Amino acid sequence: MTAPDSEIQANVHGDPDSISSMNAGAKEQWEDYWLDPCDLHRNRLIERYLPLVVYAAGRIHHRVPKDVELDDLQSAGAFGLMDAIKSFDPS
Repeated sequence: MTAPDSEIQANVHGDPDSISSMNAGAKEQWEDYWLDPCDLHRNRLIERYLPLVVYAAGRIHHRVPKDVELDDLQSAGAFGLMDAIKSFDPS
């Protein structure tokens, strides 16, 4: 289940209303992941938060040296997101 293209585009451009709307259902997805930390549940969480990674990478891209590619920042952010999901402890 991915976010609609319009929602992703809004998130890339930093529309706060669209970003906050992504939180609907997040608790249930996290609970599913904690009960069964399989690839399916992890991937759903990644799909939920990846637009925020893209948004953050776009903002950071303007402050790093010109030879740093936006795609590289997004890839590093995606790997960071995967690590964060794996190690997140709600307690």
